[in-house]
This record gives sequence, C-alpha cells and structure tokens, in this order.
Amino acid sequence: MSLSRSIATSLCEPIAPLRRHSAQWPICYESAIARKLAAQQQRSPAVVAAEIAATVTVVEGWQIHTSPSGLLRLQASEPNIAAELQRLLAVPTGCTSELHVERSRPPDQLFRVQYVHARCWMLLQSAGREGWFERSLPPPALPWLTRKGNLRLQQQAERQAIGLLFDAVDALALEQTSDRLWKQAVSLSCQLDAFHAACRIWSEFKEDLPLAQARLGLTWAGQQLLQVLLNALDLDAPKLL
Repeated sequence: MSLSRSIATSLCEPIAPLRRHSAQWPICYESAIARKLAAQQQRSPAVVAAEIAATVTVVEGWQIHTSPSGLLRLQASEPNIAAELQRLLAVPTGCTSELHVERSRPPDQLFRVQYVHARCWMLLQSAGREGWFERSLPPPALPWLTRKGNLRLQQQAERQAIGLLFDAVDALALEQTSDRLWKQAVSLSCQLDAFHAACRIWSEFKEDLPLAQARLGLTWAGQQLLQVLLNALDLDAPKLL
C-alpha cells in the first residue's frame, strides 16, 4: 500500500486523494477535498477545511492542519518518519510490474542510476566488513531517533532524500507509468549522490556512531528503492562499480 493510501485509510472520515507537499520538511500530505466541497456548497474553502479538520481523527503521530487556501495537510511526526524508514529496509526487491517498459533510456542517466545503486551497495558491504553495520533480514533496529525522539537526519540533503524515498514508495504502489517510475529513479539517484557528497559517514563512526548508522540506514533504504525501481523497469541493478 502506498503511504498516501495508508494515511488516508487511517482517518475516520475520507479526505483522499492525498499527495505529498512539495516542501522538503516536514513530511506532509495534502488533500484538496475541502476545495471541492466548498465549490459544491458555495462556501469558503478555508471554512470547510476547518470543519473537516475539527471532526477528523488521525492516528497517533500525525497532525492535521489547514491552509488559508483550504488545503488539508497531514503532517508526520519524526518518530513516524523513522518507523517508515525502518520498514523500507525490508521492502521486497524482486517484484516487477506489468508495465509496458520502454527499454531505451538516456545512457548518461542510466549510468548514474546504476552507479549510485552499486555505490550504495558497496558502502553497506564495506561497513559490514568493518563490523560497523549489520545488514540482515529482518533488519536490525537502527538508531534513527535521539533520546528526545528527534530524527538524527537533520541535514537538508538527508531530508530531501527521505522525501524522495516516500515519493518512490507511492509511485510504485500506485503503479505509475514506466516514464514516471524512471523519473523517480533518476531523481532519487541524484539526491542520494548529493546526500553522500554532503554528509560524512566513515568519519562519523569515531565521532557519532548512531548518526553514522542512521546515514547508512538511509543509504540502505535508497539502495532498496532504487533496486525495486530498476526491477520494475526491467533494468539491471548492479552491485559492483
């Protein structure tokens, strides 16, 4: 199930369809249902949105807000984001879709996506050999959160990568077209590249082991989703550079 569908089914009253808000943080999903109802009832979208927000009950870890334009926004808590990241580590990677796949992809983009996937894989293998990180099934519980319940991944590059991971999950679950899945793969690989360039991993093992492990967890989740996307597109997901 996609994250947007999962969120929608957790509500006592349906406010779907949901889509992720474009802002990088916090992770929010939006619904325009109040605008549609307001148009039908000839009322203010903001008023209708406020009425819906006052009556809807959401599961623990999510908050509902309204915008002046009448959008409903469901905001995830950082513990919820950590739980979703942990779940991504166990995503089955062997699934393929029944999409009509156009095999011809721009060679430079294909190289980047496959290169980033292989680099993620090799980073995880290297960390495992050093005894810094255990990659197993079921996945070990990683220290995503501080003792205060805040996500350790606070850098812009990390949070942008998290948002794109969530987008990729939705794209796969909603069985979007092969072109859209390809765009997700390209975007995710570019952001993982930026994340690895901006955020240290190896040096953090001596200075902040939990942060290094959380960053490896983000690398693991990225590798998993890239492999699923490549498999869905009937493309190789190499493990060697």
